[in-house]
Amino acid sequence: MAERRAFTRIGFNLPAWLVTPDGHQLPTQLQDISMHGALLSVTEPWSAESGTPLQLRLSLDGHDKVIIMQARQRYHKDGCIGIECQQLDINSASLLRRLVELNLGDEALLRRQFEELLDCAAPSAQHQAPS
Repeated sequence: MAERRAFTRIGFNLPAWLVTPDGHQLPTQLQDISMHGALLSVTEPWSAESGTPLQLRLSLDGHDKVIIMQARQRYHKDGCIGIECQQLDINSASLLRRLVELNLGDEALLRRQFEELLDCAAPSAQHQAPS
Protein backbone atom coordinates (compact mmCIF):
# COMPACT_ATOMS: atom_id res chain seq x y z
CA MET A 1 0.00 0.00 0.00
CA ALA A 2 1.41 3.40 -0.95
CA GLU A 3 1.91 5.95 1.81
CA ARG A 4 -0.27 9.04 1.33
CA ARG A 5 0.54 12.30 3.06
CA ALA A 6 -1.53 15.47 3.11
CA PHE A 7 1.59 17.63 3.60
CA THR A 8 4.60 17.61 1.28
CA ARG A 9 7.92 17.01 3.02
CA ILE A 10 10.85 19.27 2.17
CA GLY A 11 14.30 17.73 2.54
CA PHE A 12 16.56 19.93 4.66
CA ASN A 13 19.87 19.38 6.39
CA LEU A 14 20.06 21.92 9.23
CA PRO A 15 20.94 21.71 12.90
CA ALA A 16 17.91 21.87 15.18
CA TRP A 17 17.10 21.34 18.85
CA LEU A 18 14.39 19.42 20.61
CA VAL A 19 13.40 20.80 24.00
CA THR A 20 11.75 18.40 26.44
CA PRO A 21 9.11 19.40 29.02
CA ASP A 22 11.82 19.50 31.72
CA GLY A 23 13.94 21.92 29.64
CA HIS A 24 16.57 19.46 28.37
CA GLN A 25 17.82 20.48 24.92
CA LEU A 26 18.80 17.71 22.53
CA PRO A 27 20.87 18.69 19.49
CA THR A 28 19.47 17.09 16.33
CA GLN A 29 19.83 17.30 12.58
CA LEU A 30 16.74 18.16 10.55
CA GLN A 31 16.18 15.66 7.72
CA ASP A 32 12.87 16.94 6.40
CA ILE A 33 10.05 19.25 7.41
CA SER A 34 6.45 19.87 6.40
CA MET A 35 3.55 22.00 7.58
CA HIS A 36 2.60 19.05 9.77
CA GLY A 37 5.84 17.82 11.32
CA ALA A 38 9.50 16.96 10.91
CA LEU A 39 11.99 14.11 10.77
CA LEU A 40 15.16 14.53 12.81
CA SER A 41 18.29 12.45 13.28
CA VAL A 42 20.00 12.16 16.66
CA THR A 43 23.39 10.90 17.78
CA GLU A 44 22.85 11.21 21.54
CA PRO A 45 20.85 8.65 23.53
CA TRP A 46 17.11 9.38 23.47
CA SER A 47 14.39 7.62 25.43
CA ALA A 48 11.21 9.71 25.22
CA GLU A 49 7.96 7.84 24.71
CA SER A 50 5.67 8.25 21.72
CA GLY A 51 3.29 11.13 22.43
CA THR A 52 5.80 13.08 24.53
CA PRO A 53 5.31 16.84 24.07
CA LEU A 54 8.39 18.52 22.61
CA GLN A 55 9.42 21.84 21.18
CA LEU A 56 11.40 21.97 17.93
CA ARG A 57 13.68 24.99 17.54
CA LEU A 58 15.10 25.51 14.07
CA SER A 59 17.19 28.56 13.17
CA LEU A 60 17.08 29.34 9.47
CA ASP A 61 19.74 32.06 9.54
CA GLY A 62 21.53 31.52 12.85
CA HIS A 63 19.94 34.64 14.37
CA ASP A 64 16.44 36.03 13.92
CA LYS A 65 14.61 33.57 11.68
CA VAL A 66 13.67 30.80 14.11
CA ILE A 67 10.85 28.31 13.66
CA ILE A 68 9.44 27.15 17.00
CA MET A 69 7.10 24.19 16.67
CA GLN A 70 5.14 22.71 19.57
CA ALA A 71 5.00 19.02 18.72
CA ARG A 72 4.55 15.47 19.93
CA GLN A 73 6.93 12.63 19.28
CA ARG A 74 5.33 10.13 16.91
CA TYR A 75 8.19 7.62 16.79
CA HIS A 76 11.86 7.01 17.50
CA LYS A 77 13.71 4.37 15.51
CA ASP A 78 17.25 3.82 14.23
CA GLY A 79 18.50 7.24 15.35
CA CYS A 80 15.54 9.12 13.84
CA ILE A 81 12.75 10.96 15.62
CA GLY A 82 9.48 11.79 13.89
CA ILE A 83 7.46 14.63 15.37
CA GLU A 84 3.93 15.85 14.63
CA CYS A 85 3.19 19.57 14.77
CA GLN A 86 0.67 20.55 17.44
CA GLN A 87 1.01 24.34 17.29
CA LEU A 88 2.99 27.11 15.57
CA ASP A 89 3.04 30.77 16.52
CA ILE A 90 2.24 33.17 13.68
CA ASN A 91 5.89 34.08 13.01
CA SER A 92 6.97 30.44 12.88
CA ALA A 93 4.01 29.53 10.65
CA SER A 94 4.92 32.37 8.27
CA LEU A 95 8.58 31.30 8.13
CA LEU A 96 7.65 27.65 7.57
CA ARG A 97 5.11 28.59 4.92
CA ARG A 98 7.74 30.63 3.07
CA LEU A 99 10.31 27.83 3.37
CA VAL A 100 7.87 25.29 1.93
CA GLU A 101 6.76 27.74 -0.76
CA LEU A 102 10.32 28.32 -1.95
CA ASN A 103 10.98 24.59 -2.14
CA LEU A 104 7.67 23.43 -3.59
CA GLY A 105 7.51 25.91 -6.44
CA ASP A 106 3.73 25.37 -6.53
CA GLU A 107 1.81 28.18 -4.83
CA ALA A 108 -1.59 26.50 -5.28
CA LEU A 109 -0.38 23.31 -3.58
CA LEU A 110 1.15 25.32 -0.77
CA ARG A 111 -2.05 27.32 -0.25
CA ARG A 112 -4.08 24.10 -0.08
CA GLN A 113 -1.66 22.56 2.46
CA PHE A 114 -1.64 25.74 4.57
CA GLU A 115 -5.46 25.77 4.62
CA GLU A 116 -5.46 22.10 5.67
CA LEU A 117 -3.05 22.95 8.48
CA LEU A 118 -5.32 25.77 9.67
CA ASP A 119 -8.35 23.45 9.49
CA CYS A 120 -6.51 20.85 11.60
CA ALA A 121 -5.55 23.46 14.19
CA ALA A 122 -8.94 25.17 14.45
CA PRO A 123 -11.07 23.99 17.36
CA SER A 124 -14.42 22.58 16.29
CA ALA A 125 -16.17 25.26 18.34
CA GLN A 126 -15.03 27.89 15.86
CA HIS A 127 -17.00 26.16 13.13
CA GLN A 128 -20.28 26.24 15.06
CA ALA A 129 -22.81 29.04 14.85
CA PRO A 130 -22.93 31.32 17.91
CA SER A 131 -25.79 30.61 20.33
